[in-house]
Amino acid sequence: MTEKLLLWFWMNSKRLILWSSWILVTLILLILFFDSFLGTDQTFLLPGKTTDGHYQIEQKCERCHTPFNGIKEKACLECHENTLEDSHSKDKLAETEMTYTQKCYYCHPPHRDNIARKMGVTISSNFCKDCHQNIAEERPSHDNISFQTCDNCHNYHDNTALNEKFLANNLHQFNTFEISEIPQRNFLEIYRKNPKYPVIPLTMKDHDAPEGGYSYRGRDWEGTSHAKVGVNCMPCHTEPETENTWIDSADHRVCEDCHELEVAGFLQGKHGIRIAEGLSPMTTDQARLAMKPIHKALNCQSCHEAHEFSTSP
Repeated sequence: MTEKLLLWFWMNSKRLILWSSWILVTLILLILFFDSFLGTDQTFLLPGKTTDGHYQIEQKCERCHTPFNGIKEKACLECHENTLEDSHSKDKLAETEMTYTQKCYYCHPPHRDNIARKMGVTISSNFCKDCHQNIAEERPSHDNISFQTCDNCHNYHDNTALNEKFLANNLHQFNTFEISEIPQRNFLEIYRKNPKYPVIPLTMKDHDAPEGGYSYRGRDWEGTSHAKVGVNCMPCHTEPETENTWIDSADHRVCEDCHELEVAGFLQGKHGIRIAEGLSPMTTDQARLAMKPIHKALNCQSCHEAHEFSTSP
């Protein structure tokens, strides 16, 4: 029996090698496909160049797209939740025949960069005339003004400040521009409520950096506001997920312990949106705007040097 089996394998060796090779190549291609489809970088699925507002997160299709259900409004509003709270709200548009404008992607398709204008808008610049074609009759001040120039004065999603009633009601308000001043900083008052750090000035003799750590930079730290309010080395140089594990460079997770609001704003903006989505930090050479290609990651320390920072202009 064994001899017959060996003889069969010998006689069909070429066919077996061919089939085995085909199966192996197919498996490799399937693994590569699913790894690309389900992995971090999904840019090969892009139907076109992503608009400027979304290109940083184009590696994560599922951030905006629901499988087999297209783009959900919820995905847009999670980042742009305050964009429809004006006279162009969904309820207002529902009263018109233009029900299609209730979808964000009608005006802001994410993959039509070749025809997108300012703010990723792809509709005609005279779009306003569809609803406001009699504007000159209602408001003589708008006579002889082209519909192509509406956005010179009006922002589609936030035009309440230019409402005539608003201006009339506030016409006699006191002029505050002449007495404007920089608001007083009150972070220390907030910081005092954090029981983790006593507001006690520290010097080099008080530092808790481990031997061979960052202690040689201590002279820089000693003169900072961190040292003056009792923030030692380890609180900023400890891996957040572990205890007493020294790290040379802190990231936003460490800063968040005291600067929660600032970090939240950073993650919602263009500088930190990739980090918020679990991607690698944005770098200068990835930007579409002309920048020095120094591959510098954008994080808190890009603007706030760890030991030599200053908020002075």
